[in-house]
Amino acid sequence: SSDGKNLKFADGKPVPATARNLDVTFNPKVRLCYEYQTEATTKAQVIQLEELRSQQQKGTQTQTDVSTKNSGGPIQMQITTRQPIILHGTDNGQLKLSVDVLNVDPKSGGLTFIPAGTQDREDCLSPAKKNKVVLAAEVVGATCTLDPSQQVNIDAVNSQKLRDFYVKNGVPKTACLTEVNLADGKRGIANYQFNLAGTTVGQKELNIRLIAFYGYYTEASTQFTVSPLP
Repeated sequence: SSDGKNLKFADGKPVPATARNLDVTFNPKVRLCYEYQTEATTKAQVIQLEELRSQQQKGTQTQTDVSTKNSGGPIQMQITTRQPIILHGTDNGQLKLSVDVLNVDPKSGGLTFIPAGTQDREDCLSPAKKNKVVLAAEVVGATCTLDPSQQVNIDAVNSQKLRDFYVKNGVPKTACLTEVNLADGKRGIANYQFNLAGTTVGQKELNIRLIAFYGYYTEASTQFTVSPLP
């Protein structure tokens, strides 16, 4: 800018006289930030160990992949535990579940961070929890039995906004809720444990829902040169 006498930078500082007759090159960078929520649903067979052994002896037991249907978004989830999933424990009700969390387009430079809705507001320009997502895993009819130290404990956080956020987005207290780190911003693994206490059926089908909460940002840069007036 100019006051008619002196050239000034945008912050009000004068442009040195030695630079007034030189080309000035700028390299601006733009960061575009979104808040996303990706949901995945599926059905999976679970089986008690005794029933599994009985079917194996008959030659009727085969394991298959769990097909997971994801909503749109750069983060996608896939259950890697094969079905039927074996129930363990003294009551034959312990269910373990492994989930792959994938950034499907990291080549574009897009990265994740814990979004404003789930933590104290993060600065997208310099997120403190980069390459992380919050993942909720719900098995209908089961209760999460992960150690509280491995979970995002809603009730322990002194923020009504945080509790309201998860309730509004349909996360029940029976779900597991964890932070998942994506190595190099590309892939993370989450392991969960649930209890189906009182299960008496040898084999049954369960509904499973996964919800990923995350911020996502991409960057672009350009270059331009400003030349002095002749």
